[in-house]
Amino acid sequence: RVPDVVNGAAIKALREARNLSIDQIAALSKVGSRFLRALEEDRHAALPGRVFARGFLIEYARAVRVSETELVERYLKQWPVH
Repeated sequence: RVPDVVNGAAIKALREARNLSIDQIAALSKVGSRFLRALEEDRHAALPGRVFARGFLIEYARAVRVSETELVERYLKQWPVH
């Protein structure tokens, strides 16, 4: 189940609950581990942009087997808009 509030700590908890490493998620999702770490640490400036982050989050959700739509929408709600 996707938590109501999704941030980096929440997606990390989803990954850890499934006993998956960052490298395993990277292999499953084809998303670089540095981008996955940036998502988990809420380091939005280290990502190539919101559009790319959306794609990374979809792949992350697939890898941890949760609702893609819920995870993406809830994570992006926490993304500061400047």
